[in-house]
Amino acid sequence: QDPSLGLVVQGFLSALTLELTEYYRLVAVLEAQLSVDQCDSKSSDKLSLRRLIVWTREPLERLKTLAILVDGCKGLRGGALLSTLYTYAQHGDPEVKGLVKHILNQVYRPINSLLNTWIFEGQLKDQFNEFFIAADLKTPEERLWHSKYSIR
Repeated sequence: QDPSLGLVVQGFLSALTLELTEYYRLVAVLEAQLSVDQCDSKSSDKLSLRRLIVWTREPLERLKTLAILVDGCKGLRGGALLSTLYTYAQHGDPEVKGLVKHILNQVYRPINSLLNTWIFEGQLKDQFNEFFIAADLKTPEERLWHSKYSIR
């Protein structure tokens, strides 16, 4: 993870990593089941193609949704990434909506923290230029209210 990408992108990558970890866990369970089935030829609970399809249908749909999200968010940072994810969260399918909202919940935290610090403490600590407000730190005090902050 490259820190120059910004906190929102890092949060997105972290959320994707957690989702992929769940998928890898399923693959490991299926591999273990297959190994048991090969050793125990008398078992009636063998891993059949039908069972494999049932166990992997939902995870494959989640992976498809993740791929769509990654393609849709390619090259975006900060608020633009959050806005795009929010657009996907308006999906009609409850499964897709739930997944995107879960990811969005993890990704919005850095911007929420920036916003709270700016509103409640009056400080803008945006080291990756992800916030929708820019601060000009060289502004003299007499021009503070007119020139220090601007919308990106």
